[in-house]
Amino acid sequence: TSVAVSTLYKATFGGMGGSVTCKNGTTTVTNLNTLAVGTHTLTCTATGKNGKTASVKPKVTVKAAEMSGSDLANKDNLPNVGGYRYQGANPNNFVTFNGGAYRIIGVFGGQMKLIYWGEYTAAGSAYLDNVAWDTSNSNNWSRPATLNTTLNSTYWNSLNATAQVMIDQSHTWNIGGISSSYTLSNFYNNEASRTWSGKVGLMTIADYGYASTSCNASINMNMNTSTTCKDNNWLFTSSYHQWTFTSSTNLTDVWAVNVRGFVHKDDAKGESSAIGSYGVRPTLYLKSNVKITGGNGTASNPYILSK
Repeated sequence: TSVAVSTLYKATFGGMGGSVTCKNGTTTVTNLNTLAVGTHTLTCTATGKNGKTASVKPKVTVKAAEMSGSDLANKDNLPNVGGYRYQGANPNNFVTFNGGAYRIIGVFGGQMKLIYWGEYTAAGSAYLDNVAWDTSNSNNWSRPATLNTTLNSTYWNSLNATAQVMIDQSHTWNIGGISSSYTLSNFYNNEASRTWSGKVGLMTIADYGYASTSCNASINMNMNTSTTCKDNNWLFTSSYHQWTFTSSTNLTDVWAVNVRGFVHKDDAKGESSAIGSYGVRPTLYLKSNVKITGGNGTASNPYILSK
């Protein structure tokens, strides 16, 4: 918002007149919209044409314009592919949450969907590695699966009260999967075949595919058929397999993202893979009234949230 300093700080001069100059350090300030977000102590000096001066040191606090999830989607011109999603190799979607690094998968129904990132780097890190989706080899998340208990108990209890109150704790997640015709569009269209309501989950295969600018809706994402979907995809990592929320239509298999970039089914124990190491990045939906109140989404200046 444009606010001229001259409208805020005025001086009364005699018949000869004079002028007022405000500085932030050594920089002359004529409009508050040139100041960064934060509190600044200005030095405003009134100088009369008779040479006399008088100074004051007002404190000015500049707050960032609040943005809702929908505002964010519009600002960053996010493509609408099953929701407004961040795409590309390293988009500006970093956010500080629970005192650490997360990234915004996208905006869905006005709600921001966050994924744990661990570090303010392009690659990030996993919350857990080398773990099973379910130690009893069931792909029924609601049973509850082992990872369900870990994320919604151990991980949940590690979050501070400020973070917990921002989370939609009864969100309905689409976690259904497929066992044939493994295209990105089919993965997305079949997610709603199975749902679960709760606090903390995982990314889906569709989240992974749509995060790439190279993965079109008709690409077969399964096994060695194509690794195209890892290209220009900020959710891809070559460090470990990644469990997803997407189950198969049988009773045991769950879909994962391979270290080479394609997706594959594995039993919920994670034992049939030759590589074997499966990482976990907790994922969650924020309430629609959570706002962005600072930052620009870069790793060095992540978005700041408030409710």
